[in-house]
Amino acid sequence: MKAKDLMIGDYVSLKPSGMIIKVAAVHNKKVAYHAVVNRLSWVCESLLEPIPITPEFLKKNNIEELSEMQSVHTLQHALRLFEVEKEIIL
Repeated sequence: MKAKDLMIGDYVSLKPSGMIIKVAAVHNKKVAYHAVVNRLSWVCESLLEPIPITPEFLKKNNIEELSEMQSVHTLQHALRLFEVEKEIIL
């Protein structure tokens, strides 16, 4: 996964822990997130993994079907593109 493919507010997970983070900043090949209030932690893009869209995710978010979406951050991009304000529940 490339940092340049992400936007502020996107959800991704960190290798190897699987911890889910919300992107707060993107710079070159690094992504920042709030690990502690008012403090950014930076990670290299090599530690980022997309969060797959699973049946459980679809159910939690009241989404019946997605044909082409494979990860949560791509769904977030599509929602922004169509100006759909929807809170993502992970």
